[in-house]
Amino acid sequence: FTIVHNTQLCDWLYLYTPLEYTMQNPDKCNVKILYYSLEVSKQKKIQQMMCYLLFKKSKYNVHIDMKSLNSIFEDKPVDDEILELLQTEEYVEFGKHLEEHVIFEDNIRNPTGIFMDVKKFLDKHGTWTMVDKEVHDMATGKKVIRPVKDTYVPNDPELYVIVIIDHISLFNLEKDVKDVRDAMIKFSSNYALELRDKYKCTVVMVQQQAMA
Repeated sequence: FTIVHNTQLCDWLYLYTPLEYTMQNPDKCNVKILYYSLEVSKQKKIQQMMCYLLFKKSKYNVHIDMKSLNSIFEDKPVDDEILELLQTEEYVEFGKHLEEHVIFEDNIRNPTGIFMDVKKFLDKHGTWTMVDKEVHDMATGKKVIRPVKDTYVPNDPELYVIVIIDHISLFNLEKDVKDVRDAMIKFSSNYALELRDKYKCTVVMVQQQAMA
C-alpha cells in the first residue's frame, strides 16, 4: 500500500490505530510494527506520538507541537498540566505498549538493507516448512532434488507484522541502482512483494512528491 505525501494519515492508519486496538483487545490479536523513518529521527517520531496522544487522550483539548513539548521557547515552557498528563497511568501504559510493539529504525536507508533487516526479524520469529524440489545445479549444470523453503510459519499465528517506510523518495542508492526512482521500483516490485506474499506482512510505503 502506498500513501502519497501524507505521513500523518499513514501514522494514524498503520501506527496509532493498530497500537490502540491491540492495547484495548490484547486477546484478539498481536502486532509488531517495524517503522523505517528516513525523514526524521526515532526521537522525533516518538515525540510526534506524544503530541498525538496528548491531543486525543485529552478529548482534543490539548494542542501542543514538538517545539513546545521540548520547551524550546524560554517564554513558553510546557504547562504543568501537560507534564502531569504524561505521568498518568494511561500514558505510561501506552508508552510501555509502544516499546513492546514498535521498532523505530532511522539508520538503515537503502532498499536491500531494509529488506534484510525485516527478513532477519521475521526469520527470528518464525520457521519455514521444507519441500523437496527439482532445481538446477549451477556447478554441474544438471537438475537435482534438493530441499527448499516452502511456507513461512510464524511462531505466533496471531501476530500481524506491519512494515512502514517513510518516505521512499529518500532511499539511499546502492549497487545496481542508478537513481532514487530505480531504488523505489526495486523495493516495491521485488522486496515488498516477497514480504507480502511469502511472509504475509503488511507493507506501507509513504511517497512524498508533487501531486502533478
